[in-house]
Amino acid sequence: MPNAVLEAMASGCCVVASSVGAIPDVIDDKENGFLIERFNIEQLTKTLLELNASTHLIKRTGIAARNTITKHHDIKAAWKKVHATLLQDG
Repeated sequence: MPNAVLEAMASGCCVVASSVGAIPDVIDDKENGFLIERFNIEQLTKTLLELNASTHLIKRTGIAARNTITKHHDIKAAWKKVHATLLQDG
C-alpha cells in the first residue's frame, strides 16, 4: 500500500489509482476514490474527464476517502486493533 495513497485520502483528496496490490483494499471504486485497471488508458481518460466535469464528484469522493482513513487507518484505530491482538496472543 503506497503511503501516498493513504496520505492523499487522509487529506480529503479524490484519488485515482491503479487497481494493483493492496490499493483495492482501501479504495472502493467510485465511492472513496477511483480504481483504474492496469494499463487501461481509455478507462483512465474517461475517469479524468468525468472528474473534470464534476466538482461535486471530486468533493464527495474526497470526503468519503478522508472518512475511510479516519475510520480504518488512523493511528488510534490501528493501535486499538494491534492492542486487541496482543491481548489475545498474550
